Amino acid sequence: MKKRGAPLLSMTASLTVAAILSRVWGFAMRAIMARFIGAEGMGLFQVAGAYFMGFVIPITSGLSLATSRLVAKESDRRRTPFTDRVVAVAAAMGLVASTISLLLARVIRPGSPEAREALSPGAVGLMITSSTVYAVIEGFFLGSRNAGPLLFADQILEFTRFILVAVALAHLGAVSIGLRLRWIMVLTAFAETISLAWLARRYVATEVLLPRPRSRGGCMPAHRIARDILKTASPIGLTRLIGSAMRMAEVSLAPQTLMKTGLGIHESLAAYGQVTGMAIPVVLLPAVITTSLSLSIVPEVARCKTAQQARGRARAASTLAFSLGLLVTWLINRYSDWIAAIFYGSACNPHILSAVAFLAPPLYVDQVTSSVLRGMGRADAALVSDLLAWVLRLSLMLTLPSHPAIGVRGFAIAFVASSALSALINIAAIFAGGSARRE
Repeated sequence: MKKRGAPLLSMTASLTVAAILSRVWGFAMRAIMARFIGAEGMGLFQVAGAYFMGFVIPITSGLSLATSRLVAKESDRRRTPFTDRVVAVAAAMGLVASTISLLLARVIRPGSPEAREALSPGAVGLMITSSTVYAVIEGFFLGSRNAGPLLFADQILEFTRFILVAVALAHLGAVSIGLRLRWIMVLTAFAETISLAWLARRYVATEVLLPRPRSRGGCMPAHRIARDILKTASPIGLTRLIGSAMRMAEVSLAPQTLMKTGLGIHESLAAYGQVTGMAIPVVLLPAVITTSLSLSIVPEVARCKTAQQARGRARAASTLAFSLGLLVTWLINRYSDWIAAIFYGSACNPHILSAVAFLAPPLYVDQVTSSVLRGMGRADAALVSDLLAWVLRLSLMLTLPSHPAIGVRGFAIAFVASSALSALINIAAIFAGGSARRE
């Protein structure tokens, strides 16, 4: 007999492998790019990439999870006439949002002339459209417990992009950095379109089965599907937008707080950089597992028939995330000197790395419990916890580092405390009350 947690574990493992392989391909491509466009070009690529993702992420992240939740919630089979309707409605909504984003992208342009040259309207439009449709089909495969096509599609994307970019940069010759970046963007959009075409073909080839009789009778109307998707996707997109705004405020204000202890601007930026640019990325390395778990848990919770079942899934996933966080915290504290030396040489203080290591358990649990709430149809509760966590983080960052006895450790405390608050609020929303509201 198949164990109840087997689909969740297999989905998490497949998505983790896909994420790790994508990071390897991404590192290889960055290494090739650095040889041809240099440090300045890489900096401009980061600016252009951040600008583009600011228009894409709020749409794609919410659409993928909303589609996976609805497919898992309303269908017991891999593909039905109902799931076809879900994919069609989600894709239509995504294309409308993509059109609005593309119009905004033509008005809100990056300040750098080279970055503006890199972001051609055609490449941006193609990437936004393909990313949106890709997210919808990805949601279908997540909701139907079939991560294999996603793993293969990611490798098609990364391999095609790597080959195209490497060949193009080797033959472009003496052209401006902006034009080289434009070619990178265009070829990335082309590679993403190829990957999308393969994934769409796999979707079309998926066996169509008749849906089981449903107590409500018939398929859900299109307007109800749109309302359900919007209810899940909107809070997620809003979370991403608010998070971006809060990070901009944090980057501007946090180093100034540390200057109150007598440090200069360069020393304050260096200390803040050690926390956010060096220590936190080390904590986030194992988070590829909890990120994959977060994607897998949404359709699993949506598939649960009772609140008790959903809580059981939440308890198991949270325990796994918390255990992984404790292990990561212990390893970083035990080998902080080695980790700092291997990754950053003498640029990172091992004591800062040890302090930030305590972020792992609450951060991993926060990731998983937020996804559980979204799977239960309570994305608004996850949004509230994120907002409160951001308020707490900024408040602590503007006060703690200014105390000489605390200093740079105040940044670490702010990150740990805010993640812990968000995780606790999520847990309370999941387990409080006799019967959780599930929709």
